[in-house]
Amino acid sequence: MDAPRCAIMGQVAGTGSVVFVDHFPPYPHPSPTHALHVDAVRASPTHEENEVYRMASLQDRLTSDMKDAMRARASERLGVIRFLLNGIKNAQIDALRPLDDEEETNVLRKQAKMRRDSIDQFRKAGRDDLVAKEESELRILEDYLPAAVSEDRMREAVRAVIAETGASGPKEMGAVIGAARTRLSGEIDGRALSTIAREELAARATGATGATGG
Repeated sequence: MDAPRCAIMGQVAGTGSVVFVDHFPPYPHPSPTHALHVDAVRASPTHEENEVYRMASLQDRLTSDMKDAMRARASERLGVIRFLLNGIKNAQIDALRPLDDEEETNVLRKQAKMRRDSIDQFRKAGRDDLVAKEESELRILEDYLPAAVSEDRMREAVRAVIAETGASGPKEMGAVIGAARTRLSGEIDGRALSTIAREELAARATGATGATGG
């Protein structure tokens, strides 16, 4: 064998087969139980276990893609992935423990927000070159985030909340946004959702005023 491997017998992740553990993820190390679980899922062909691995291995996916980017000499992608991995590792150090999948995704969400803010600032400053660079890197980052919710779906949710609650003014915007979020699954652009809620509440208020005036 090219590298030492450790064979472990037993009922791991619902299988009775021998599971080979090649490595543990990068520092900070998860518990051995977690490492065995991940490798057991890798060894299993079942759809359910593959889904668990896909959803619980953002850091593994980034590490694998980083190696691919190095081999392909894709410098831009490599730089973004290294930045993301750094962010996750720093968050792990701050938390003094490994992050779960949702916490890792939240790190990426924060980094995506920072890039969107930078794009706005560069656009205002007329730095189209930097806008293009940030937008290109943001697209790479978004590959690792859940699928974004479309503006049509956000507007649908906002309208449903307004219709059900009777909300009709800007004072109720926070409640409308919060309720709309609970109806949506996926990556939500908070700024776009706020804009849609403001527009729909304004339209509702205008309609109510018109009806009263008539």
